[in-house]
Amino acid sequence: MQPLTEDDLQAVQNTRSVGDTAGAIFTTTRFEYDDEQAFASVFGIPTGKGQDIAKSGLAMTLGDGRDLRNSDTSSVVIGSTIADGTFDEEVGLNDRITINEEDFRVVGILETVGDPGVDASAIMPYETSLETLNASEDEYDYVFARIQPGFSADQVKQDMQKNLRDSRDVEEGEEDFQISTSEDLLQTFNQVFSVVQWVVVGIASISLFVGGVGIMNTMYTSVAERTREIGVMKAVGATDRQVLTLFLMESGMIGLMGGLLGVAVGGGLSIMTSYLASTLSSFPIQAGLDPTLIIGSLAFSFTVGTISGLFPAKQAARLQPADALSYD
Repeated sequence: MQPLTEDDLQAVQNTRSVGDTAGAIFTTTRFEYDDEQAFASVFGIPTGKGQDIAKSGLAMTLGDGRDLRNSDTSSVVIGSTIADGTFDEEVGLNDRITINEEDFRVVGILETVGDPGVDASAIMPYETSLETLNASEDEYDYVFARIQPGFSADQVKQDMQKNLRDSRDVEEGEEDFQISTSEDLLQTFNQVFSVVQWVVVGIASISLFVGGVGIMNTMYTSVAERTREIGVMKAVGATDRQVLTLFLMESGMIGLMGGLLGVAVGGGLSIMTSYLASTLSSFPIQAGLDPTLIIGSLAFSFTVGTISGLFPAKQAARLQPADALSYD
């Protein structure tokens, strides 16, 4: 992808279905704070009205402090991960942080949005970023546009593509730029999530099948080993229903014990993985262990165990006392 220019920004602005626009630059550079160093992202965005457009496009929401002003030349707004997660010491409002050997005062802190590219970033005025990051003037990595009321995102995308092709003198299908709408991002997320979901469902289905067969075999073995015991139970008055219930409860408890073990191992691995990921990436990743989910998993494990033991339990309930007592 080639950098976007002022002419490209003007081409987007001239699109009939587009309202306000804003250009921004993006790069990764060295941060320093309290004698520590780290690499993080920097966004150079315009101040004033353009700042709102860029922040909206990047899903940035101010959590504490204030936004950048036109008069700011040595101030930054930092993401939540920069504030609390990148360095050993927390970075707060009015603290001084060094970006690419230039000192800046923190005037605002963004809310956590769950996007590492935003949470672990700092934003500064566009003009300031040109000097700090040694960027080329009138070049942008992103151009954000606000759609005029009454136009669909697909129509706006097509109009912008046509204007940018004309501005950059490229043929259709040979575009050296990319346009994404909120619908495109949502569709991409849904596609990725759907693939992950089906993979998890497939693995879980195989695990359930293997676990169910294992419980069934265990219960058939149990019935065979306890045939004489079943005969004694029936000889002293136990009904078929009582024997059936006894073996169903036993198979259900086997499933429940497996569920408890799975919850313990899965929860431990989740906590360990989130800790390692947070340590290695400097992004706050927290494992979610919802009590409702845990209880539901245990109940499901008990149900699977009970269903898996249904046929062995029926076999035990149908044994005749005389045959069972004479079984060797």
